[in-house]
Amino acid sequence: MGISERVILPGDTADSEPRGARQLTTIDALRDLRQQYSCLLTNLPGVVYRSEAEAPWFIAFISKRVRDLTGRGADEFESGLAWERIVHPDDLNLLKEKVEEASRGPGDFTADYRLLHADGSVRWVRDQAQVVRSGSSKLYLEGFIQDVTPERELEHSARAAQDDAQQRLEALQQVLEGTNDCVYSLDRDWRISYTNSKARSYFGEESLLGKPIMEVFTDERSPFQEAFVRAMDLREGSEIGGFLESRQNWYELRVVPTPGGITVFFRDTTEQQELRELERKNAERWKASLNTIPQMVWSMAGDARQPDFYNDRWYEFTGLPLGSVAGPKWIDLFHPDDREKSLSLWRRCRETGEPYEAEYRLRDRNSDYRWVASRGRPEIDSEGSIVRWYGTCTDVHERLLGQLALQSSEAQANAILNSIPQIIWCADSHGNLDFISDQWPQETEGSGQGLLGGSWLDVVHPEDRSLARLRWKECVQSGDAYETAFRLRQPSGDYLWTLVRAQPEQDDRGGILRWFGTCTDIHEQIIAQQALQHSEQLNRGIVEASPDCMSVLDAEGTVLYVNSSTVIAYGVDDANSLVGRPWGGGFLERMQRKAARALKVARGGGVGRLIVRGGPFDERWYDIAVAPITDAEGGLVNFVVISRDFTERKRAEEKAQWAANHDSLTKLPNRFLFHRRLEEEIAKAAKDEGKFALLLFDLDYLKSVNDGMGYDAGDALLQEIAARLSKSLYRDDVVARLGGDEFGVLLSRVQDAASVERMVDSIKKHLAAPFAHGGTLIDCQGSLGAAIFPLHGRQRTELMKCADVALYSAKKTARGQLKIFDPSMRDQVQRRLSMLSLARSALQRRSLAPHYQPKISLVNGSVCGFEALMRWQDSNGRLQLPLTIAAAFDDVELATKISDRMMEAVLEDVAAWLAQGVEFGHVALNAGSVELRRDDFVDVFLNRLAQREIPPNRVQLEVTETVFLGRGGDRIAESLSTLSKEGVKLALDDFGTGYASLSHLKQYPVDTIKIDRSFVQDIQTGAGGQAIIEAIIGLGKNLEIEVVAEGIETPQQHKFLHRLGCEFAQGFLYSAAIPAIKVPGLLDRFPEPGLLLSTFESTQGGRNKH
Repeated sequence: MGISERVILPGDTADSEPRGARQLTTIDALRDLRQQYSCLLTNLPGVVYRSEAEAPWFIAFISKRVRDLTGRGADEFESGLAWERIVHPDDLNLLKEKVEEASRGPGDFTADYRLLHADGSVRWVRDQAQVVRSGSSKLYLEGFIQDVTPERELEHSARAAQDDAQQRLEALQQVLEGTNDCVYSLDRDWRISYTNSKARSYFGEESLLGKPIMEVFTDERSPFQEAFVRAMDLREGSEIGGFLESRQNWYELRVVPTPGGITVFFRDTTEQQELRELERKNAERWKASLNTIPQMVWSMAGDARQPDFYNDRWYEFTGLPLGSVAGPKWIDLFHPDDREKSLSLWRRCRETGEPYEAEYRLRDRNSDYRWVASRGRPEIDSEGSIVRWYGTCTDVHERLLGQLALQSSEAQANAILNSIPQIIWCADSHGNLDFISDQWPQETEGSGQGLLGGSWLDVVHPEDRSLARLRWKECVQSGDAYETAFRLRQPSGDYLWTLVRAQPEQDDRGGILRWFGTCTDIHEQIIAQQALQHSEQLNRGIVEASPDCMSVLDAEGTVLYVNSSTVIAYGVDDANSLVGRPWGGGFLERMQRKAARALKVARGGGVGRLIVRGGPFDERWYDIAVAPITDAEGGLVNFVVISRDFTERKRAEEKAQWAANHDSLTKLPNRFLFHRRLEEEIAKAAKDEGKFALLLFDLDYLKSVNDGMGYDAGDALLQEIAARLSKSLYRDDVVARLGGDEFGVLLSRVQDAASVERMVDSIKKHLAAPFAHGGTLIDCQGSLGAAIFPLHGRQRTELMKCADVALYSAKKTARGQLKIFDPSMRDQVQRRLSMLSLARSALQRRSLAPHYQPKISLVNGSVCGFEALMRWQDSNGRLQLPLTIAAAFDDVELATKISDRMMEAVLEDVAAWLAQGVEFGHVALNAGSVELRRDDFVDVFLNRLAQREIPPNRVQLEVTETVFLGRGGDRIAESLSTLSKEGVKLALDDFGTGYASLSHLKQYPVDTIKIDRSFVQDIQTGAGGQAIIEAIIGLGKNLEIEVVAEGIETPQQHKFLHRLGCEFAQGFLYSAAIPAIKVPGLLDRFPEPGLLLSTFESTQGGRNKH
C-alpha cells in the first residue's frame, strides 16, 4: 500500500474527510507528473541544473545524470557541494568571466571547460546556460551540460598527428642537409625535383631543379642511365662505383625507387681510395721489418682462435709453406702434454686481458718438439675491449735442458730429506730460514720456499708467539738446544700443535753458526689430553648442576662423593658430613631402614620409592635408581645412586586429578564424576534391587542476575546454592554441578514419587531464604526435574534424558517447582528439538536471509534507512519468522552462527546497493552482548566493512541496554566507543523498558534511541504511554539524539507521533520487512526529500513543522 492510500495528513479530522480525499488525489497527480519529468530528465543526453548565479554556484536542483558525468550523486550537490569545487583550477577564471558577462547581458552563454571526476579523471563538458531572475530578484543559472570529452580528444589527436608529420618532414630535411652524400630526386621525366646543399655545392650550380639528370652526368651516361632506368621502370634499387674521368674522382652511386620517381645518392670516395693505398704500402713495409727479427712473430684478432699473421721465422721453424695461415691449427703443433695447460692459460688471458706468457714444446720442421717461450700482449680500445693480440715465440730449448740437469742433482739430496716424516729446516744464527724440507707445505701454511729468508715465528699462533720467541732468545744467548710446543698455522687457516726441536752448530769459540731443527706433529696427542680434562670438568659440572641427588658409593655401600643437590636435600652444611657413612645415614633413624630397603630394590634393577616424612623434612617423594661402575673384567668397583625428587609432579597429578573431577567454582563434583557416581549407584541398586532418584536442578534467574548485577553476583549465587544443596541432603547422597546453572542430585533413600517430593520439599526449604549480595537480596528459586530408578530407566543415559525432559517441562510450565518424569513430556522436548533441527537445517541450506523494514522520516516522508530482520525459508520455500526456531536462540553455538550469517548477508547487500548507486541511507543490525564481548569483534567488524569498501556511517548497530550490565560491561563500552570513532552509528533499542538508565545516554556514544512498540500500542488505550513517548521525544531533542518510534500500524499512531515532533518511525503502516531485491523499488515509491513536506504545508497552512 502506498503513502497516498494510507497516510493521514496532520490536522485532518473526521469532519474534514472530503478535503483530505482531494488532497490525496493531488498527491497522486503530483507523483505522476514527477515520474514523467524524472523519466524525461533521466533520458536526456546530459545534465539539467539550476544553481545560484554567483560563485561558488551552489546547486538548487540537478538531474541524476550528474553521477555519470562527475561520479557524485545529485543529493551531494543539493546538500551543499558547490559546483566550483569540481571545476578544473585552470578553467575556473574562464567560467567566472562567462557567467559574469552573461549576468550583465545578453543573459546566456556557452562555455567548454574541464570537470574533476570523483575517480580522479578529467572530463571536458559544454555548459549552455541562461541567467534568470527569481521573484525575489535573485539571479540563477538554468542550463544543460553535455560531456564533450570524446570530441575534444579527437581534436587533440588530429593536431598531434599533424604536428608529428611536420616534425618528421623537418627531421628528414635536416638529415638530408647534414649528410656528406649528394642527394637528388628525379621525377618521371628524368628531371631533378629536389637537391640538397651538398649536391649544389659539389656540382657548382646554385639551382639544379628542373634540369635533366644526364646534363649533370655528361660523360658517364651509359652506366648511370642503366641504373636509373632499372629503378624508374623496374622499381629495383642498385649500387655502382667507379672513376669519373671528367672530374678525376672516385665515386659510389646508389639509386632507390620512390613514389613518383627515384632518389639518387652520390658520394665522392677519392680520399678513401687514397687512404686504402697508403695502408697497403705501410703493411708491406711493416711485414718486411718484422722478418728481420730473430723471434717468431704472430698476430691475431681479439676474438679469433688462430693467428692470421706470421713472420718468415715462423715458417722457417715449422716448415710450413711461406705466407700460408691456413693448414694445421696452432694448437695442433703443441706437444700433447702441453696443450691443455697452454690452452687454459690462453682462455684466461683472453677473458681478463692479462699478458700471455707460457713455455711449451712446439713441433719443428723435422717433427721434433723444442721448448719455446711465448709472449703476447693485447691491444685494448678506449672501451676496454681487446682489438688484437701481438706476440712472439723464442726458441729456449738448450737453456731449459741445462736447468733440468742441475735440478736433477738437487732432487736426489732432497729426496733423502723428504723421506723423514718430520719437517727438516735450517736457519742462520739469527733464526732466518734458508732451507725447509718438502713436508712443510703439507704440514703448515703456504710453501716453505715462501718463508726462506724470514722467521718461522711468522706462522706461530699469536697466543703462542711470545713464549716461542722468549724461549728462542734464551737458547740463542745460552747456546742450549731449543725445544718448545706451540701451534703452527695450516693452509686451511687452522692451527696444529707442533713440537719444535733445534740444535745449534757452533764455532770453536762457542758462537752459533747456524741452526738445524725438526718440527713434529703432536696435535692429536695434545687434543686428546685437552679432551680428557674437558670431559672430567664437564661431567663434574653436569653432576653438580643436576637437580637430582647423586651419590657415588663403594662396593660396600659407603658414600664416597655427593653432589650439591644431595647436600641441600639432607639439610647439612657440607658434603663431608655425609661422606664415609652408609647411604641414607643423614636421615632420621626411623627413616634409615626405609632408605636401605629402597636402595636394595634399586640395586636389584628396579626403581626404589622413598617417602621422607618428619624431622626437619616436609613430605617429599623420591625415585631411587642405581648405575654400577665396573672394571675391565666386569667386577663391581663403585655404583652411582640417583635420587629424583618428584614431589611437585605428584602433587600436580593429585591436583589435576581433583580438578578433572570437580567444579572449580563450587568445589562440587563435576559432570564427569557425577556420571561415574550415577553408574556406581545404578550397579548397586540393580544388585540390591533398590531404588534411587536422579534430580536435575536449574536456577531460574541466573542470567538475569548476571545481566543485572554482574557475573560476580552470579558466581556468588552458584556457590551459595551449592552449599545449601549439600546441607539439605544425607551424607550418602550426591550433589554435583553439571555446568552453567544446572546441578545434579542423587537421592538414595527414596521408594516412590511421594518420597521424592518430600525430599524436594526439604531442599526447597533450604533454598527459600533469599541470598544477600552487595546489599541486594537475590532469589534462589530453581526448577527441578526427576527420574526414578528403575521406574524410568535402567541406564545412565536413559535416566539423564528422562530427568532432563522433566526439567524442561518444569521450566516451561511450572518454574520453581518439581516435575517428575511422565511419558507425555516427551512431546514438549520433541518440539524444542524440532526447532533446533530446523535451525541447523536452515544454516546448512543457507536459507537464512535478512529482510529490510524501512525507517520513514515523519518530516518529509522519505526513507532514511532500514533495519535488518531475520527470515528463513523452510524446505517447501515458505517464508518463516524467527519465532518458529525460537529455541535456537537459547543455544549459544546456534545463536552465534545465525548472527555471523546475518552480518555477512547484510554487508553483502549493502555493498551491492552502493555499487548500484541505490540511496538507501543506512542499515541497522542487531548486536548482542555475546558478540560485543568478543576481543576481536571490533577488528573483525571493521575489516569486513573495509573489505567491501562500505563507509562505516552506512551501518548502524542496535543494542539493548542490558549489554552494559554484568561482567564485561567496560569491554563492551570500549568496543562501542571505538566503533563510534570510526563512524559506525549506535542505536539504543527498546528504550524505556528493562534496565534503561539515563546515564547511558551520557556515558556512551548513542546516536539514536528507539521507542519500544509497547508504548506506541498504548497510545490509543491510555495517557500513560503517550506521556512516556512525549518525554522520550523531548529528551532526544535536548540531547540532540535521533528518536525512532517502532511498531507504527495505524494512521492515528502516525498522526500522533508527527504532532509530537517525532522525527522517524517504522512499522507495518509503511512497509513490512522486504527482501533486498525489492529495496530499490520501495525507495522509488516513497517521495523524494521535500515532496511530502510541501504537501503538508500546502494543505495545512504550514502547521506542524518539525
